[in-house]
Amino acid sequence: MKRFALLVPLLALAFMLACTARPTPTAPTSADADLPSATMTPAEIVARATFTPTPAPTPTASPSPTPTPVPQPRQLTNAPGCCWAPFFLDDGRVAFLDKPSPEAPTGYYAVPLTGGAPERIETRIGYYMGDGRYFVFWEGEQVVIEDRRDGMQYRPPTEGRSVSLLPDGEHILWSVRDSDSSIPFDQRITRVWQARLDGSEAREVLRLQGGGVVALLPDGTWLLERTAEDDETVRVLERYNAATETRVELFRAARMRSERLAPDGGFLLFFVAQDQVRERNGMWLLPLDGGEPQKLPWFGAYAWEDGDHILYLPFQAAAESHQIRRYTISTGADEALTDPAQTPFKVAQNNFAFAPDRSGMVYVSATDLSLYWLPLPGR
Repeated sequence: MKRFALLVPLLALAFMLACTARPTPTAPTSADADLPSATMTPAEIVARATFTPTPAPTPTASPSPTPTPVPQPRQLTNAPGCCWAPFFLDDGRVAFLDKPSPEAPTGYYAVPLTGGAPERIETRIGYYMGDGRYFVFWEGEQVVIEDRRDGMQYRPPTEGRSVSLLPDGEHILWSVRDSDSSIPFDQRITRVWQARLDGSEAREVLRLQGGGVVALLPDGTWLLERTAEDDETVRVLERYNAATETRVELFRAARMRSERLAPDGGFLLFFVAQDQVRERNGMWLLPLDGGEPQKLPWFGAYAWEDGDHILYLPFQAAAESHQIRRYTISTGADEALTDPAQTPFKVAQNNFAFAPDRSGMVYVSATDLSLYWLPLPGR
């Protein structure tokens, strides 16, 4: 199993609509009273024809609208091959995994969006959870949870398994899968454990054949993935209520991958590959309120912007440049936020992260493996 995981917050951005204000109608002037009207007799109209018209104002040139600047990538680090798995810290800096020289330790380094020399911030390998409050790392076979606010450390009895923080911020989950190599991987039993942050009150709460916990929803329910009882090639996605120990099936297909929960918990986004039923392969949007699953008309790397918008980089194997697009769930609108002809860039192996304020994206360039910042229009 993996000894560590990287939690790379994927975050998003929005586009700007250029609007032109409508002119406000002007009120009638006193000169309008001298103009002919439909109630006048022909003689009155002739008599009024001798009035002196008010000179028209000299026309002035209207200012040309300022075009929206085309976004261009800006290099943040100048050491090729420097960076991997970028993500944003709560102070606005971009952190990434690196070993800047043979003598330097491997660890996490950070650089501001204005660029500059990267600063080493962590030499231990692990991942962040709880909106960055906790750093999880390993000491030998022991998982350590460190509270970055006060330095307090907890050592739960997970036998080296990584942990997830429950929405209450006080409990953790971890999964233990049987290691018997004589049993096919997807048929092995997974035992899910729960405990307090310090490891106290540890108890087994659930058993699954294959799979595990996919996501923890805001209402306290869990999303589980397991092997189907009647077909070991099929995976079942279901919603689990830990309080009542009840389950509701939501979706089934071959192994579902890259599951991403919407910020408000309303949808789950994932893709299916290598399913025997060809129509099941592709991107799927699953409403978690009981609605019908929706197959999306695009495929690519993705991140949530908010509960109604998805930011994604379309997969085009032969394309010389990537593109950022924005998909709106409620309307089906699919809009380009960058133009490859005007803003060329290429991301290396899915190494990108959107800023928390949706102002742009950081990415590792496939061209030189350096870190770049790409602002988005209107931000």
